[in-house]
Amino acid sequence: MRIRKIVITFFIRSTIAFLAFTRYKNPVKAFRALHLLIQKRIAFKGSPLRQFFFANGRYFYTPNIPGWPSKSFNKFIINELNNSLPFRNSHSRLTTIIFSITNKCPLRCKHCFEWERLDDKEFMSLSDIRTILDKFQEYGISQIQIGGGEPMARYDDLLNLLENAGSGTDFWLLTSGYNLTQEKARQLKSAGLTGVRISLDHWKKELHNAFRGSEKSFDWALEAVRNSLRAGLVVGFSACVTREFLTENFLMEYLNFAKDMNAEFIYLLEPRETGHFKNEEVTLSMDEIKQIESFYLRVSSSAEFEKYPLVVYPGYHQRKLGCFGAGIRYLYVDSEGSVNACPFCQGKMGNAITDDLYEVIKKVRAKGCHMFESDEFSFAK
Repeated sequence: MRIRKIVITFFIRSTIAFLAFTRYKNPVKAFRALHLLIQKRIAFKGSPLRQFFFANGRYFYTPNIPGWPSKSFNKFIINELNNSLPFRNSHSRLTTIIFSITNKCPLRCKHCFEWERLDDKEFMSLSDIRTILDKFQEYGISQIQIGGGEPMARYDDLLNLLENAGSGTDFWLLTSGYNLTQEKARQLKSAGLTGVRISLDHWKKELHNAFRGSEKSFDWALEAVRNSLRAGLVVGFSACVTREFLTENFLMEYLNFAKDMNAEFIYLLEPRETGHFKNEEVTLSMDEIKQIESFYLRVSSSAEFEKYPLVVYPGYHQRKLGCFGAGIRYLYVDSEGSVNACPFCQGKMGNAITDDLYEVIKKVRAKGCHMFESDEFSFAK
């Protein structure tokens, strides 16, 4: 494992160096850009990358970055180089959008950020959804996370979207597991889906179901895991870590459960006072946040957990470096086609269907995010 990691890391770094020298065509600028990129990685990670997972011929250090080798990985790196040291006659680009294609959902989750729009009449047609996809792919996006509502409630349009997408973009499905049969998982994989992030908030069936507002939710999630793995999709879990769940053993038990289910990563999200949690006192205390941070740092740095799923905890890095959303690295397109800073920092700042995308993104960046602010490393947010 150690030798393989060294070899893979060498080839990944060689790819990054090649892209830098090819794009800048100036050794001094290329070296400077690579130095800035290394500084950003150190500021973000703080320690050498310990884990990666291998899926479908590619290596992933995190589900938020396209796997190597691929066109989408190269596009991501080019964007990061440009954000660090802009190319001539160019502008910095975000790399990811979270795209809600529907407001339909069979669940009533306690933390749903689409709550105020849930189960209204569909605003966007298939043509609208494809227009948004085309505009963002032309812009140069390297990853699209498709959510809802529940995106599998609009399965035919989801499949059509993937089948007609251009190359060079990774697609992830953010789902509760609803309607994800083995045949549909196979079709989605064939159409170009990279993987699924399945919402599973607790390993105990009754607690997960209560949080999701359905007695079927836990069974849907586990069946979706099995079907996705059979289809060859990357599988990860996403959990909203509320203070009710955050007992002494919760995080480790959750990680062990994910390992037993053959998940490649777990994604830990903090509750926010938005959507169904609006005006609720759900924000974690600093002691509770420190508990999650301690767990994240321990798992990410210790060889003891080398064969465990990766732990992804965006809150940790956002507090260090500032918001990654707000048009810096990603933004959120809701089920009406409106552009927002992120799912938890909503405020319509343009329409992805009708408005000029470059102008909308410029507006989102100018407004920024009210939740995380940092002047340091503003180029790397």
